[in-house]
Amino acid sequence: VLQPNGEVLQKSEWESGTFETDEGKKIYSCKISCEALQGRARPLNFSMSADHYEKGNYIMEIYHNGVMIGKLYKSLS
Repeated sequence: VLQPNGEVLQKSEWESGTFETDEGKKIYSCKISCEALQGRARPLNFSMSADHYEKGNYIMEIYHNGVMIGKLYKSLS
């Protein structure tokens, strides 16, 4: 999850980490296990808590094996 300032939103340093993509190493906000059959969409549910959320546009990018498979935009005002 990218914050309006472009930094990755992290639950905590213990629950975050890095992974490799074709574009290089990326930091992730959280890791979610999701078992789905090929070609079938499944809803993903997770929550994140922070002391304060900035107003602005947030971007959630979803990766599988280092390849982006989804992107969602959320605006907080």
